[in-house]
Amino acid sequence: MAAVTSARFVGRESELARLGGALDEASAGHQTSVVISGPAGVGVSRLIDELELRLGRVAEPWTVVRSRSWAPWAGRPLDGVVRPLVRLIDALPPEERERILGAAVDLAQPDPAGRGVIEPERRQARRLEAIHGVLSRLAARRPVLLVLEDLHCADSATRALAAFLVRVTRPARLCVIVTYQPDDVVRDDPFRETLAAIEDAARPPTRMTLLPLGRDDLANLVADVEGERPSASLLLLVTERSGGNPLVAGELLAARRELSSAPLTGGFAQIVAVRLRVRSPECRRILRLVALAEAPLSLGEIARTSAEFDRSVVRLDPAAGVSRRRAVVGLASDLEAGIDEAIEAGFLVAQRIPGEPPAIAFRHELIRMAVVADILPFQRVRYHTALAAGLDGRDGEVARHLRAALRPDEARAAAIRAAEVADSVDAVDDVVRELELALALSSPPDAPPELKARAASAVAAAGEPARATAYLEAAIAGLDERADRNRLAILHDQLGTLRRAAGDGVGAL
Repeated sequence: MAAVTSARFVGRESELARLGGALDEASAGHQTSVVISGPAGVGVSRLIDELELRLGRVAEPWTVVRSRSWAPWAGRPLDGVVRPLVRLIDALPPEERERILGAAVDLAQPDPAGRGVIEPERRQARRLEAIHGVLSRLAARRPVLLVLEDLHCADSATRALAAFLVRVTRPARLCVIVTYQPDDVVRDDPFRETLAAIEDAARPPTRMTLLPLGRDDLANLVADVEGERPSASLLLLVTERSGGNPLVAGELLAARRELSSAPLTGGFAQIVAVRLRVRSPECRRILRLVALAEAPLSLGEIARTSAEFDRSVVRLDPAAGVSRRRAVVGLASDLEAGIDEAIEAGFLVAQRIPGEPPAIAFRHELIRMAVVADILPFQRVRYHTALAAGLDGRDGEVARHLRAALRPDEARAAAIRAAEVADSVDAVDDVVRELELALALSSPPDAPPELKARAASAVAAAGEPARATAYLEAAIAGLDERADRNRLAILHDQLGTLRRAAGDGVGAL
């Protein structure tokens, strides 16, 4: 890792000072929020790392909860926040744990009592209020810093939680930091609505935009990575090619060191591709597997995915079966060697979270995307097939891998399971997303009416009665008037309620 990153924190002292002011205010009992934006690779996560490190040295200890988002369908909605909270609470003494939880629903489980008495559109709000209550009671014990990284990639429920927390005005020793990459937010991205809700808070958050490093800071970065002060020609090359982006600068230096004759005039993806060429076959294979995953992979998932990929090679090319099966005998050592090389070269990082299995992830999303771009299209189908078989309890991701592997029926079933998981934690918009994917993957000539009716209920719970009406009308059209009379009666009753909610009194009657 020393070959591509600086161990010393370079620049950003003024940004740290502004964050320190927000933390001081929160420590005094006034809940604060900060929104940090910056292009990919500019160092937002590194800034948060340094902030967390310095918080560990202050006289009054802080509770830090960091949530990193990977993709909206990567894992169960809200898990990025709930899982670290559960780990914190489980480590407390029993009487303290009971006080922190209070009357809150089990944050990680369905709320059967609430489902019996609360309208569907209110269930998510109840869960968000429960999470805020837990954070507030933790903050009464010691100040809390909640960091929601890469919120533009988050599931809908996590985005709703961020907007809810920022808009709460009750006193609490809580600081909420939200980070996102503006370059990744397209015009119709639903994150724009989240951002607008955050900005519309009674106490608008502090806004910070991280800019590229200046020439002096970049010179210090290059000196730390190279171990010596850079020559004028090297500094000029890095400055011009990186534009002050620390990630690009690190990859440039690594590529220059590993392949001194390689041209460094291409874009970032080409620089990463140049570095890929000198990696071993085992390392490249691991990188491709992890690159097409949309969240970190545990070591067990990597082993299962790799084994499934081996089986697909044998099925496609029986002549290669003997050598491939022999390789399987030493698969564990091959995997370990490939992972170690990828980590040493700065492509991957190991994640070790207490209470969870060790996992592997890319050091940065831009590096992952560059590796994905280097995979040939026909190879991707095999990798997606292997990932769909190797992932454990990640139905949303499995659905996307099966779709990319050209297996729509299995992908639809996985999307329906993902919708059920999202529904179990009251993530209404995420339920809609998964059910709409299932409908899009339905075989001709039409989707099952039951699936359309489920989508109608989910869309209605998400607060869109007009859209729910369209789904319900489509479900009714797919039923037989004689054979499905009871079901039709129920759906017409629901349709009347939805039309009334949408303002169509005549249609409702």
